[in-house]
Amino acid sequence: MATILKFFFTVLFVAPLFWIILANRTDVGFSMEPLLSGFSIPLAAVVFSSVLYGFIWGALIFWLNGSSLRKKFREQKKEIKKLNVQVGSSV
Repeated sequence: MATILKFFFTVLFVAPLFWIILANRTDVGFSMEPLLSGFSIPLAAVVFSSVLYGFIWGALIFWLNGSSLRKKFREQKKEIKKLNVQVGSSV
């Protein structure tokens, strides 16, 4: 069931993205004045790279927010291993 929901939400996200990309094939001016002079780039590339940047940024923040949980998990694994050794030696 979870796999079907993941697939469904992926399609709901990706389908409009491809529609936007196909509908906006015109070129737009892009410049980063101190670093790069202006050049033309397809609007679809700007939209797609913005979505990709947002996804990567969100994944990074999600990963950083989970660091305390990962630390607790590692500590619990060490404790479980230690307790298993103690129980195994006392039997």
